[in-house]
This record gives sequence, C-alpha cells and structure tokens, in this order.
Amino acid sequence: RCLSNLRMKSLENALDDCSKAIKLSPKLAIAYGNRGATYYQLGSFEAALEDLEMAIKLDKSLNRFSFDKAFILTQLNRFEEALESYN
Repeated sequence: RCLSNLRMKSLENALDDCSKAIKLSPKLAIAYGNRGATYYQLGSFEAALEDLEMAIKLDKSLNRFSFDKAFILTQLNRFEEALESYN
C-alpha cells in the first residue's frame, strides 16, 4: 500500500504505511526505500537520505536506492557525496 499511496501522491498515507511495514519487518529494504522516496516528496531530504542509506545497507542489489540517494545529494549541492553514491 505504501507504494500505491506514493504513486497516488497520498504522501501522509504512504509515510504511515511504509512506517508500519518497517515496524513489522525491520529488515525490509524496499519499505525503507519507499519511505525515503516519500520523505523526499514531502521535502524532508535528510530523513529521505537516512532511509535510503538503510535500504542500501539492507540490500545492495536494489540499485535504484543508490541512484535516488545520489539525486537527493545533488539537489542539496553535495556533489562529491553524490558521486560516491553512484559508485
């Protein structure tokens, strides 16, 4: 439901659903990544970065989250960190 709410721009519901998923399954990388995307949409860039970093830590094969992290870092003019994120 988190991803569906995110796609429908129902951001508060997405945030709530992602947080519930994390509480139920704290090692579910996709839930952290989706919550990070939700935080980004809400303008909470640091919270987004924290969740994306956790998603990457839990599952390095989900490359999308590294790209999302790099994108946010670029938006924050943290270019060197963004480059590291792509590697």
